Amino acid sequence: MAIDRNNQDTVAEVIQNLIPEGLNPQKYLDFLAHSISTADVLAPDRWGITLKEKLIRLNVGMIEVFALFPGVVHCILDFNTIPKTLKKDKRVELRPNQNNPEAGWYKSVPGSVICDIDIFNDAEKILAQIQDSHQLLIANASQTRRHMMTKIAHSPAVADYLSSYLGREIPQPAYFLRQKDA
Repeated sequence: MAIDRNNQDTVAEVIQNLIPEGLNPQKYLDFLAHSISTADVLAPDRWGITLKEKLIRLNVGMIEVFALFPGVVHCILDFNTIPKTLKKDKRVELRPNQNNPEAGWYKSVPGSVICDIDIFNDAEKILAQIQDSHQLLIANASQTRRHMMTKIAHSPAVADYLSSYLGREIPQPAYFLRQKDA
């Protein structure tokens, strides 16, 4: 599949490959849209969306904060605010920094923890549980400078697709200027 970062049909095709048939993509896309909106409010020029054949990823500051992979929701959380029940939940794989969890998986964002959720394993319910921890992580990531590749790799069609699919406006980063706006 050829990836056209400016084509909503490409986004739809990628989403179909990431979220298996029979599962409703709405909850996952709504979570992503909420994360984008949070990033935009906190740091309108320090976030971007990457679209590839096997992933959609939201980057904020120096790190990824959320990604959809085939059958997996990949979400970065704040170590100190992960719900205690989640730490023992077998449906979730948490990966903190093994040497010092409070230092963070990503050194630029202290306390960052990877949380991988199998999309077939009550992922929708788990997303609701981790929302607050994830939002705090986005706030922390928004304090870092924008990664040099974020602007280059930004895929505007993802935000456009989400706006259309969810029926509400999803922003583009402040640095993104459409040709018609120029």
